[in-house]
Amino acid sequence: MKINSSNRSASTITVTVDLNIKAGFTGMVVVQMENGVEKAQFPLRRGEFFGSLESFLNAAHTAGYQVIPPVVQVTA
Repeated sequence: MKINSSNRSASTITVTVDLNIKAGFTGMVVVQMENGVEKAQFPLRRGEFFGSLESFLNAAHTAGYQVIPPVVQVTA
């Protein structure tokens, strides 16, 4: 990882990350950062997406699925 100090400002820096992917890879890669340092990376497979639970539920709804929450049982 390289940090380009010439582009620093009060709130942002430019970070260059070396990706460990197969030759010819086409797609998206999730990069986890911690305190401005690369911690992990994960290439997504074709058709895979990364998002919150809310975005997953929205995608399921858009695809025509019904998402029904489980019944919560209250015990005394």
